Amino acid sequence: MVRTFLALLVVLGIYVGITPAHAEGDDRSFSFPGSAWNSTGNLSPFERGNVISQTYAEQGVKVWSLTDSLSLIPYVSGSVTADTKGYDWNNKLVGTGGLKLQQDFANGIIALRVGYAYEYRFKSGIDRDGLVGRLEYWFGWSLDDERRFPGSSWGVVGFLSPLEKGNLVAAAYVQQGYVAYRNPDIALVPFIEATVSTDTKDYDWNNYVRGAAGVKAAVTVCSCDIGVAYAYEKRFQGSSRDGVMFFVRFWFGWNPKSGG
Repeated sequence: MVRTFLALLVVLGIYVGITPAHAEGDDRSFSFPGSAWNSTGNLSPFERGNVISQTYAEQGVKVWSLTDSLSLIPYVSGSVTADTKGYDWNNKLVGTGGLKLQQDFANGIIALRVGYAYEYRFKSGIDRDGLVGRLEYWFGWSLDDERRFPGSSWGVVGFLSPLEKGNLVAAAYVQQGYVAYRNPDIALVPFIEATVSTDTKDYDWNNYVRGAAGVKAAVTVCSCDIGVAYAYEKRFQGSSRDGVMFFVRFWFGWNPKSGG
């Protein structure tokens, strides 16, 4: 299974290397969009005292553009997740190679991904590979010209894990903040947020609604948010819980270009 996944990455790399760019009016240049992020904290009232850290990195090559904003991008990605309580589902390595069709907007993106993934669970030793796919979006906004009301939303629907084969997962998140204080290095932002998630196999951890209110420091130098919030989470199977959560999140992206 691991050999199959590695072979896929090699084939993808060869394809990326030999495929010329094509876009309206370009000079046969192509670009290398990529990103990396980390989220660390006690992220759910149902896992009190459990600190979860997830790191994700992705590298793509924009090889074909239908328009200035619609592109086909082969990509490879990897993620590592770990927690302090040792839950099997929170301790894993996932690698994926695939294609995404991405529509860019001024304040966000919509993307359709299809790929082949390999997942390994550290605690149980279970591993599995298989096809994955999802439709996703991300949008950010500010409700006024002075950017005092920053907000964002993301959503995803698809088959996300080789170890949950046949399980269709859908989730959406929205956050709205208000900049109470700002200087060139940091902004203090009270916020409210909500998350909803469901799946077709009725796994308890995938079927919930969670709301939270808190405050975060948005630090310019590291493109990171450091915050604390009070959250209430309701599982659709009946149980509910509330509590304080903290988080540290960072994201950065890149897009170098090459001419031909």
